[in-house]
Amino acid sequence: MISTLQEKTRVNIGIVPASRTVATVNGTGVSRYSDALNEVIVLLHIGAMGAAMTLDVKLQESDAVAGSYADIPSAAFAQKLTASDPNTLSELFVNIDKVARLEFIRVVGVVAGANAVVYGVTLVFGKARVLPA
Repeated sequence: MISTLQEKTRVNIGIVPASRTVATVNGTGVSRYSDALNEVIVLLHIGAMGAAMTLDVKLQESDAVAGSYADIPSAAFAQKLTASDPNTLSELFVNIDKVARLEFIRVVGVVAGANAVVYGVTLVFGKARVLPA
């Protein structure tokens, strides 16, 4: 039986798109256990970046949605800079094997500099062991 992309993936907002000045934004934790999702493609959408700005985006994990989160190794974008990254879309692939990772995944974005950065993050979970609801 052939499955469709929609049957094997789930899309979640990691960080709502907005213009942000210097700040750390913690996305809401997303459970991946109910659908046994084992991989995630993180899409980082960057719009305008003010002069001399940087943006760091990474994934973290926890065993509770409101619990303590820790960085997932090798699950971060290279730092984004005003000089090279405005108006771009970047992709990061992470294999989040169910046995090796905790239930809740969130995105953390950190903006530094004197101006603002417009960005948002989308999580595309896939490689389901069972079909998503």
